[in-house]
Amino acid sequence: MKELLGAVFGIGLLLVAVFWLWPTPEVWTGYFYPDAANLSNHVETGSFDSLEQCRDETVSYAGIMNIPNGQYDYECGLNCESKTSMGGLNVCEETLQ
Repeated sequence: MKELLGAVFGIGLLLVAVFWLWPTPEVWTGYFYPDAANLSNHVETGSFDSLEQCRDETVSYAGIMNIPNGQYDYECGLNCESKTSMGGLNVCEETLQ
């Protein structure tokens, strides 16, 4: 019985270690702000596998919308989630330009 308990405990510990060490995928979400002075007005540009893809696609919105450099802003958020407890606010692990 002791051996069985030890084996079950060992397997459980191994499973916890595997799930703890398992890499989570990076998903970057782009946010484009056509008016840098009004960050409440934004366009979500999509989800991307890398920060570089997010930056390239999100900044391209300035050209599509014909907005001069310096008048817009943007950011890319890592693994963002909409929090209903915060009124649907998107909360990200990290945000970068």
